[in-house]
Amino acid sequence: DPMGFSKNCTEQEWNKLRGAEIKHGRAAMMGSLGLTVQSIYKLPGYENVPPGLGAQWTEPGSTTLVVVFFLIGCLEIGLSPWRDNPDVPGDYGDPLNLGNYTEEMRNKELNNGRMAMFATLGIVSAELYTGSTGAAQFAIAAPKASTKGASFCGASRKAGVASQTGCRAELLGRHAFELKSQPGASAPLGAFDPLKLSSTQERFDKFRTSEVKHGRVAMLAALGSIFQHFVHGPGAENVPNGMMAFQDPTGEKGVVAMTLACGFLELGPWADAFAKEPGNFGDPAGLGKDIGSYDDSMKTKELNNGRLAMLATMGVIAAELVTGDRVSDIPTNFGY
Repeated sequence: DPMGFSKNCTEQEWNKLRGAEIKHGRAAMMGSLGLTVQSIYKLPGYENVPPGLGAQWTEPGSTTLVVVFFLIGCLEIGLSPWRDNPDVPGDYGDPLNLGNYTEEMRNKELNNGRMAMFATLGIVSAELYTGSTGAAQFAIAAPKASTKGASFCGASRKAGVASQTGCRAELLGRHAFELKSQPGASAPLGAFDPLKLSSTQERFDKFRTSEVKHGRVAMLAALGSIFQHFVHGPGAENVPNGMMAFQDPTGEKGVVAMTLACGFLELGPWADAFAKEPGNFGDPAGLGKDIGSYDDSMKTKELNNGRLAMLATMGVIAAELVTGDRVSDIPTNFGY
């Protein structure tokens, strides 16, 4: 426990952390297995769904993902015959009547779950970085096309050269991309990409979309971390502020509801495929008349504020976990 999460916690808090570890481990074991098996076998009706992360954007994969999220939410809030025992984390009985959930088996499950969490993270990260699915990571490189062979009056040779020239031009076109000319390249760092993750337009669009989304969420989170001091939502008057809200039953249900809502937006009206450009889904709130057009200047302001908010949100969470002081208590120090 290098972060000291369970250093001074009560037995109830320890059981909650252990329960979360078991749940994530079980999900990761199924996830890592599924990410590999789907390249070999597909269920009936899913033959045209691509393996890997692309499945979540292709029907019926996207619809199935919403259904899976809904079922997980039902299990999490207790709308199922499997009830969580707060005194025995992860023990939902023996629905399959296996009868072998001993202490030794629990240790094996925990260790395999921890390894599966790293494996799932690695598979997803590798696909995002290379564009290849988990199973394809083990594939050998395709052989280079031969420029030799039979020709009729030199026709095949010329066609091969023309084809290679076209591919080379297309490749150069894809890489003819200047990061420093994109919104968000601000002084003093300018176009900051030391790992060269955004070397092409396609890769830039993918990472820029993620940056915009995370920045917007972080700005809302940073604002909410202070705003919760002044007002709570209806029915959440007794939910504690800060990270303790995640351990409150009402707060837990709120998190599940928000996760489902975010999933709906991600797969529905705010899916990446509907964006005019990375992060641009139009002006649903009609703010354009007040803040002006969504030009490069406004995009840069949004990106910089989002970056600051991501750092602020991580700092707020880390500070509360280490010191126990909540950022929502700051207004109290100023007499509010």
